[in-house]
Amino acid sequence: MIQKLFATLTMFLFALSSSASEIAPNLIKAGSPNLKKKLGNSPFEVTTAKQVKSVGRFSFDGGIAGEVVAKNPESLILGYPMDLLKKESVFGGVITRVSNKDNENLGGLKLSDLTPIHIKTDLEKDPSGALFLVLKGCAINCNESSPDEMLIGFPVVSVDEINKRVYVDLAQVGKELDIVGMLGAAEYFNLEHVQSNTVGFDFSNNTLIFDVESQYNIVGKTEGDLRPLDQQSTMVARYYLKLNPKETPGFEPRTPTNEVGFFTTFRSEKEKITRFHAAANEPIKYFIKNVPKEYQAPFAKSFDEWNRTFTSAVGFAPFVYEFVNLDDADSEKLVAGDIRYNVVEWDLNNIASYGGLGPSIANQVTGQNLSANVLIQGPTIVKLYKQWFGISNDMDRPLVDTLHAPLIKHKISLGKKLTFRIPAEDPAFQDDLAKKLDFERIPDGYTYERYMEGYFQEMLSHELGHNIGLRHNFRGNLGSDDSMTEGSVSRSIMEYLGRGFRYINRIAAYDVMAISYGYLGKAPTASNWFCTDENVPSESNLLGSAECSRDDATSDPISYYQDRLTRARDLISNRGSSEEPVWTQEDISRAFNEAVAGLGVYAASAPFTADQWTNFFGKLDRPQAQADVPDYMAAKIDAIICDPSLAGTIAEKATPAAKEKTAANIKTFQEQASKKLLGFNGLWEVFNKKNITCLVQ
Repeated sequence: MIQKLFATLTMFLFALSSSASEIAPNLIKAGSPNLKKKLGNSPFEVTTAKQVKSVGRFSFDGGIAGEVVAKNPESLILGYPMDLLKKESVFGGVITRVSNKDNENLGGLKLSDLTPIHIKTDLEKDPSGALFLVLKGCAINCNESSPDEMLIGFPVVSVDEINKRVYVDLAQVGKELDIVGMLGAAEYFNLEHVQSNTVGFDFSNNTLIFDVESQYNIVGKTEGDLRPLDQQSTMVARYYLKLNPKETPGFEPRTPTNEVGFFTTFRSEKEKITRFHAAANEPIKYFIKNVPKEYQAPFAKSFDEWNRTFTSAVGFAPFVYEFVNLDDADSEKLVAGDIRYNVVEWDLNNIASYGGLGPSIANQVTGQNLSANVLIQGPTIVKLYKQWFGISNDMDRPLVDTLHAPLIKHKISLGKKLTFRIPAEDPAFQDDLAKKLDFERIPDGYTYERYMEGYFQEMLSHELGHNIGLRHNFRGNLGSDDSMTEGSVSRSIMEYLGRGFRYINRIAAYDVMAISYGYLGKAPTASNWFCTDENVPSESNLLGSAECSRDDATSDPISYYQDRLTRARDLISNRGSSEEPVWTQEDISRAFNEAVAGLGVYAASAPFTADQWTNFFGKLDRPQAQADVPDYMAAKIDAIICDPSLAGTIAEKATPAAKEKTAANIKTFQEQASKKLLGFNGLWEVFNKKNITCLVQ
């Protein structure tokens, strides 16, 4: 009965909030050089570069640039009302479109954003006398007494004294936003900036938005030179000016706490956690865009699951949602990254190296979310998982995984003070897509359709968790009861789990504890349930707990890693068969590296972090003393990679060629294990030939 009433209430709120009138109809696009019109019922006017001749010079962070020249006469110019000068606003921008459909590095730039900054506009002249509309504010370490400084200036190309408007060329933002040049990564992206134009304006929800389109040549290297090819890349950044921002009544800024993980502001002197303003009478509306109808049910279940969680934790359901199909008239108007909307988008235009991405945009003074977005690499996911199920009965044919590429680590700076973040390059936002597919076993009794329903529900719940404010939690699996039933594999939806587990992962106890703190201020009840990206240890950093790992699953990471490493060894040796192995070291490299590193970290970090472990001591044959852990782990690794029965595996092969290939695979396996283990700081004394008998120095 309660569930029925909840569903009825949710549908009632949905009906109140789902009107298409919420989507702004005022978008003015470039296309006519003679355009001149008012922007809807706003105080702004839009015209073109042809209509208003440029007479100014462009100032950027106080420096003088060249004369303003609009290369495209259709580039739009903004008529800015003088009565808005010196009024408070919030300024920022998001990259919303990339023209390249088959380049995952460029596709990964979508939703990169200039984090919002509180500013005031004013008119100033540079030393040459040219007039500028300037944005003044504080960019970093800001408090109430921070002085305003000029952050960026837009050239004033004309002044209408009668109607009290100044006309400004906003395309200069795009001109200065030469992504390639600012990243210092021309070789990586192979792009060369050509020009930028303002191509669209809109106004609604007290927010001015404008699209700046930047064009690049894709260039190639020939004998050390960069030479243009007959290819281009076009990117669109949607900037916004949110007028007269005011604190939302009832929203209480909240500081971080170590027991749960939230994203935080970085412009303010004192960090605030980022989250939505959630109130019973103010539903948070999401548009779910382009999701095929056969996958819409799990997306709806994800929102419903979060609503149930909030209802139990804070007393009401905050979310309403509306599906917008590809053929819907509103589909084109709803753009992921538009500050005015919350959008979940099945990305049909670009590929990227993540499966899902869920950044939000927050007020840097209070921490309140202004908007949030989720991008899902739907077509790629469907293709890969259909391949996985298609080869489920033919494990002799490893599927080569070519999707994952190393992510570069860059920041885009708009001038000297304003920095773009690239969520797709930040592990804190990523939902990893590119793990070895057929190394993982398909769960017993699952069809593709049944599996994907659970998978997409988990994926969206995880990304909405990021939207809500939650960071990754890599200790969630330590709360598993190992029953492999739905909701049992982790105490957190913010965990990373492999394909053998994530399809049944659901919002759980940690997540309830986290939102209870974030949205109610209720103190966390557990102190050892959370760790996140910067806490993950590595070969060169052993101060993070071995139990904080992106790669493990189950409540006992040691056993999990041992099982993975054993499976990798048996695949590359084709153990139990007289045939030569099909699998190679390259085929199992990802799972192999995760398992060896996971076991190695336990041995290497024990002197520093064993007192923090919760799921190691007291199990199976494990030592009780911290000092005995390294030797114990060395023996366990030795039993797998140096297993003396591997000689018998080689001998049982039917042909000399099979014996030779098996022996070569085993040798490579052991050499790679040695290389990985000896990469740990100071472990040669432990991982030496006395403890691991086949170790190769």
